[in-house]
Amino acid sequence: MKINCISKIQLKFEDDLRISKIYSKYGDEIDMEVKVTANPENLEGWLSELHDATKETVRINIGKALADHKKVRLQLTLSIGHQAP
Repeated sequence: MKINCISKIQLKFEDDLRISKIYSKYGDEIDMEVKVTANPENLEGWLSELHDATKETVRINIGKALADHKKVRLQLTLSIGHQAP
């Protein structure tokens, strides 16, 4: 189930109230690397956990993107025989 949430983002909740994905207002989808379970009895607490988990998820995804970029750059360098710009 998708629910509109903070700052024009949507969250995907699983049946057990675990948040598995975040959607931006532009439709970008990010799988949560750090799982958070919503707790209706402690709204402030799980929103704080969501904030921290979202930052960590973005950090992990940036690291993955940089690693992919380096891999593609190396492949390009090896295929053309000199340093890629």
